Amino acid sequence: MNPAVTIELSPEELPDALFGADYPTATLTAMGGTEPYTFAVTDGLLPTGLTLGPESGNISGTFEEGEGDYTFTVTATDSNGDTGTGEYTIHTYPMITLTDNLIDLETDPAATLTADGGAGGDYTFALSSDDAYTLSTYGLTLNEVKGRRQAFYLSFQVIPAPSSEHNFHGAYA
Repeated sequence: MNPAVTIELSPEELPDALFGADYPTATLTAMGGTEPYTFAVTDGLLPTGLTLGPESGNISGTFEEGEGDYTFTVTATDSNGDTGTGEYTIHTYPMITLTDNLIDLETDPAATLTADGGAGGDYTFALSSDDAYTLSTYGLTLNEVKGRRQAFYLSFQVIPAPSSEHNFHGAYA
């Protein structure tokens, strides 16, 4: 008679998913049986757009629909047919959006950008700089460009995790 085999899955928790963003690939691993292992979702559903690699244990993809918690069970099967299960929940959040995507800084030089969505809470804004503007701890400073009105495009990265990048378009004189 063979002793009972206990197969355990790890990690215990999975990363959150943000609508429209690539999921930060998570790899499930099994221990306690005989390699190789296969993995399958045997109860519940992964968030739409995410898949579980049956041989790799990788959960990857782009979250495409919905908001809320997705709870599911993954069964790992070893080469002898012994199994172990793990219950997981992936928390999903809506896309991060900016309140205004077009601001005319000539008419509203003190425009404020705010973000909504994601996991909520405090957001951090980051952008790369060029000659038309400078980002400092005091805000965005527009630099003179030979007295001409010029359109410019800023690409902001709005962070909390998971992060999402959004474009802001503005014009100045």
